[in-house]
Amino acid sequence: MSKQFYNRIPKGALLASLLLVLSTAASSLGTKSEEIDKIVKEYYDARHLNGVVLVAEKGTILYKKAFGLADFAWGIKNRVDTKFRIYSASKQFTAMIIMQLAQEGKIDLDRSITTYLPYYRKDTGGKITVHNMLTHSHGIPDPPMDSMPLVVTASPEEVIKNYFSGDSMFEPGEKFSYSGVGGYTILGAIAEKVSGRMLKELLQERIFDPLGMKNSHYYDVETVIERKAVDYRYEGKQLVHRLQPYYIINAFGASCIVTTVDDLFLWDRALYTNKLLDSDYMKRYMNPHIRMGENASYAYGQCISYYTKGKEKRTIYWHTGGTASIIYRDVDMQHLILVINNIRNLKAREIATKIHSLLE
Repeated sequence: MSKQFYNRIPKGALLASLLLVLSTAASSLGTKSEEIDKIVKEYYDARHLNGVVLVAEKGTILYKKAFGLADFAWGIKNRVDTKFRIYSASKQFTAMIIMQLAQEGKIDLDRSITTYLPYYRKDTGGKITVHNMLTHSHGIPDPPMDSMPLVVTASPEEVIKNYFSGDSMFEPGEKFSYSGVGGYTILGAIAEKVSGRMLKELLQERIFDPLGMKNSHYYDVETVIERKAVDYRYEGKQLVHRLQPYYIINAFGASCIVTTVDDLFLWDRALYTNKLLDSDYMKRYMNPHIRMGENASYAYGQCISYYTKGKEKRTIYWHTGGTASIIYRDVDMQHLILVINNIRNLKAREIATKIHSLLE
């Protein structure tokens, strides 16, 4: 509209119109926030939530709230800036490091893992590519949990030889079979080998610092991290400390990130840009590479689900972490839902999908 048109509108009427638009937008955001809060509180009251929930839409945070305790022994409450271990949701960060090194020509995704880890057994590793590792199509079994010590302080080479070098379960690339530990631990070791840097340093220098993720850390078990929530699980009705046999100090690319919801918000926004990868490599990072099951695929370090809303198709990138948390991203509408817990539960994805239904 022309400047002359606006000049003919009484200033009071123009101001009133602007205030009405702003008020309507604020009311809409307020309603969404209130509805999200109702859902979240129901799960908290049912002991299915103990952490922080953040919901954003196109880069605007609609909801952010903390629930429960970060430390039950001392009665310390969770805060919105509490740091949580996100367990397997860390895999997308390790995958990003691998892709950055591939872009630099240091890794060929189609070469075997023995190209980069000569100590790995040739009869199996010689057939498994880096791409197979990224997509859980490698066939290397994770060992039984009770066969591993609670804390492994050996070198990456010793860890991989002792625990992640079993006989293949199927031919590489034949199918998707999720590897909670071994696959991305091996990828972390490859990243360290080709770069000459520790995975901790790679994450800091290549992701955390460039994105301003000032409250994110590589979790090495020993380092004291300020404001980190203690991890728990329920044994029946009894709350106990969560101990897992795959705490691996070195090259733990499968489950190594401690972070906050605000830092994960920065990570989400970066994935819509080329800050971390050139467009061609970002496209390959995000592409669906292998079917996980009906109406679901796996990219590099992220699961992909699809559903139809009316005539529109929605694409959801997500990954749970330690059956406690989830990063859930509707990339078509740029919705982000973070449900981050420090108590193991099976409801994080359910909470996220219920919240997502409100945003449509």
